[in-house]
Amino acid sequence: PVPVSYASSGAVLGPSADYAAGGPLPAERDYHRPRTMYGVFKLCNEGMGRIYWQDHGIPSVALRPLTIFGVGREIGLTSGPTKAVKAAVLGRSFVVEVTGSTGFHYVDDVARLFIDA
Repeated sequence: PVPVSYASSGAVLGPSADYAAGGPLPAERDYHRPRTMYGVFKLCNEGMGRIYWQDHGIPSVALRPLTIFGVGREIGLTSGPTKAVKAAVLGRSFVVEVTGSTGFHYVDDVARLFIDA
């Protein structure tokens, strides 16, 4: 069978505040607590990947990139960093409306990860 790689999301975990204070995020075998329909949907996709392996032997890997920035990433909730870079290049101001901490991944790097997975 041809292996499949697909995009999941850190949203499957839900907010870190839902887990032990200062503790690590849960292991993959442990219960996850997504708090959005998006996170629940992505967790469902990961479950489907597991069942396809179980029932049909089709291998897959779900990648969970955090905030992706770069060309082609100008829409969506986490597109602010891309818009901010574009604004800086054009000499314009821009306010990123999403707050909190995250990891940033350049779109070309993420594309390469999917190809190589």
